[in-house]
Amino acid sequence: MILKCKVEINNDLVTVIDYNGNLVQIPSIHNKDADFVNVWFDDGHYKVVADDFVEPAKDTEDDEKPAKKAKKKTTSKD
Repeated sequence: MILKCKVEINNDLVTVIDYNGNLVQIPSIHNKDADFVNVWFDDGHYKVVADDFVEPAKDTEDDEKPAKKAKKKTTSKD
């Protein structure tokens, strides 16, 4: 989910943003004049993205593959 977040703190080391009511610390964005940034939250990671960034569509069909069953190996004495 991409949200436009307010930058609370921004210095040379870290940036703190307000993501939906939660303060999140991310690496510095090196833009001292930024008041807002677009942040993409995916798989537990926060990423600053460009204004024209579009989230990739998730393909759920590939995630639901059935597990392979193990075959029992047999040997015969001839």
